[in-house]
Amino acid sequence: MMQKEMLQEDLNPAEEIPISTRHWKWHYWRLAAQIAAMLLFVYFVVWPRAGGGGIVNNLFFKLDPLAGIASMLATRTWISDMALGIATLLLTIAAGRVWCSWICPLGSLFEWMPSLRLDRTKLYIHSRWRYIKYFLLFTILIAAASGTLAFMWLDPITLITRTVSMISQRFLDVPFLILFAAVLGLNFAVSRFWCRYLCPLGGLLALFSKIPFIRHKVNTDKCTTCRAVLKPGTVQQDASPCLVGCPAHNDIQGYVSLAAKGRFREALELIKETSPFPSVCGRVCHHPCEWQCNRRDIDAAVSVRSVERFLADHDRSNGGSYVPKLKPEREEKVAVIGAGPAGLAASYFLAKEGYKVKVFEKLPVTGGMMAVGIPIHTLPRKALSDDIGTIQKMGVEIRTGVAFGEDVTFDSLRKEGYKAFFLATGLHEDTRLNLPNEDMPGVLNGVKFLRDVALGNPVQVGRKVIVVGGGNVAVDAGMSALRQGAAEVSLVSRRKTRAWEEKVNEATEEGIKIVNGLGPNRFLTENGRLSGIEFKRCISSFNERGELDIKYDDTDLTRFEADTVIVAIGQAADLSFMKGQSISTNSGGLIVADPITLETPIKGVFAGGDAVRGPKTIIESIADGKEAATSIDRFLNSQDLRAGRNGNIKALTKSQKVICYQADRVQTPCLDPKERVKSHDEVFLGFTEEMVLEESQRCNACASRCVQSCPMGAIYPWQRGAANPEECISCLDCIDACPNQAVSFGQRIRN
Repeated sequence: MMQKEMLQEDLNPAEEIPISTRHWKWHYWRLAAQIAAMLLFVYFVVWPRAGGGGIVNNLFFKLDPLAGIASMLATRTWISDMALGIATLLLTIAAGRVWCSWICPLGSLFEWMPSLRLDRTKLYIHSRWRYIKYFLLFTILIAAASGTLAFMWLDPITLITRTVSMISQRFLDVPFLILFAAVLGLNFAVSRFWCRYLCPLGGLLALFSKIPFIRHKVNTDKCTTCRAVLKPGTVQQDASPCLVGCPAHNDIQGYVSLAAKGRFREALELIKETSPFPSVCGRVCHHPCEWQCNRRDIDAAVSVRSVERFLADHDRSNGGSYVPKLKPEREEKVAVIGAGPAGLAASYFLAKEGYKVKVFEKLPVTGGMMAVGIPIHTLPRKALSDDIGTIQKMGVEIRTGVAFGEDVTFDSLRKEGYKAFFLATGLHEDTRLNLPNEDMPGVLNGVKFLRDVALGNPVQVGRKVIVVGGGNVAVDAGMSALRQGAAEVSLVSRRKTRAWEEKVNEATEEGIKIVNGLGPNRFLTENGRLSGIEFKRCISSFNERGELDIKYDDTDLTRFEADTVIVAIGQAADLSFMKGQSISTNSGGLIVADPITLETPIKGVFAGGDAVRGPKTIIESIADGKEAATSIDRFLNSQDLRAGRNGNIKALTKSQKVICYQADRVQTPCLDPKERVKSHDEVFLGFTEEMVLEESQRCNACASRCVQSCPMGAIYPWQRGAANPEECISCLDCIDACPNQAVSFGQRIRN
């Protein structure tokens, strides 16, 4: 069944794992230990009458293994009570840097102290800064070996003890107080800055904590990388913004994390839980997930699209594309009209549920606008055919060259036993300018031009080409014109170009000129042939209410010479097939369907994609196909089509990760602009395995609780086993944070 559970499984396809009722809540135990340690520190240091105060009789000084080692080196003797320091070292070896988070008063102070947390916004520290603490550690030890303890003020216990002693004795060492104020200030700005980068005692304990007897372990069978935990029996949490930003709700954090571990096949399987087109979307998706990526607050969004493309290409080059498992076959037959992204996506998800699906396509090729609207240099037909081939391997039959309304109708298909229908006919017609001479030779329509180029039909363009329009179709038409032999291409729009920024950049790299603020006035002719086009200045496009209301200055005219003019101002639906089919349309010439269930006024007939919503993107059409499959499944099982489909998923709008190191976004290699316009070869070459590993590891794992809970940034979702022992301070917050009890402490767990 594909009820509300479909959305839940999309968000977390992992097996359901119930939460244990036993939970130690380590955070509260640690807080109690911190308070007790702080009270003891105040007793021995801040209140002098307790035992002399200062450093000599300070219990914490005796617990401090760095002080003990430095004193031994300086005096060449064993100091008394060294057993306490040795105990601290043994505890560190056994259980990690437990001193730092459970005992150290300075560490507790930094944790409790309010922080601006500038490291969550624009202040990010390079990971190599953490080696400073090792430099300070060896400075103290070398100085001690030379017979001086002059650098012991770098030790945290010595630092705070000496500061308290100076204040209590009303003695001011100005340089020392400036140092202490700087340490506090840094920790106020960047949480636990001292602990991460400067503390030499932390460096010493980190060295010993690399010898693990007891360490955090992660049961990878239980770990789901959290993603969006919506299944019964698990703790619900907010989802990652990339998942929420994706119209199809692809588990982006999940497959990026798997890619970072080198588990490429598993990552692709996860993608295909929610999308049948990884090869296509890995090349042409407008990636709204990247717009929502919290990594943008640090440097740049993770290159999700390039990672997805690599996973699809890698799977194809290593034994063929992965085909999802199907549920037992059912008797019901479903007809899908249109083999574009919405229609094929619906077929994919219906086939997974066991339905018999047949797709009817008017064009001679499969793929809809993916095949005849997107240029080959952007989406090679091999990549498209591989994704479509997977759908066919699932049992979906696709018939091309079949016109609905002529070759087949609702009545004829019902007689063949079809119980439900999905209309996904797309927008394959051009919007016209309605100007004189628009039909003369040399004036082409953008959608038809791209279709003819894709199908290999004869297309002739002159040396000077003007493209009227500012959308993605206009930019694609301009770049295709260059590859068809045009020497000069200009794209003219009445307002700022609405195409995707990266597509516009690609066009300008190839030499296409962008002109904004002009609207077409008339076509120019000379001796009965097209000679150019005249534009008038656009004053405004919208009125005060935000409604489209174009106004021009008819006296401000600009002329462009042209051999060819390509009009690409919009797309329209060809609904001629609807005659006699009782299908309703709205004033915009689109099919009327419920925006949530996609049901039309005709029982058992559903519609989606561009034919219903107007020009949208491929991933939005895929999302419509998924929703249509859900509705058809419910319809055939006599279930409520609307129940539980409010689509409310809350995103983590800001990463909770305390520390994020800067790492430049890996750039996708591409062909040289001067060379690529000479052929229809694919422009972008894709990631190598090394590149995808590097880029995937930039992901902050926004919805992974253990990663977000770690105050030291020691956990990364691609690490197997435990946290980084060099950074981990054994606070055990990750254990409390894990909703599936996958993180443990004090026992060995199979990885």
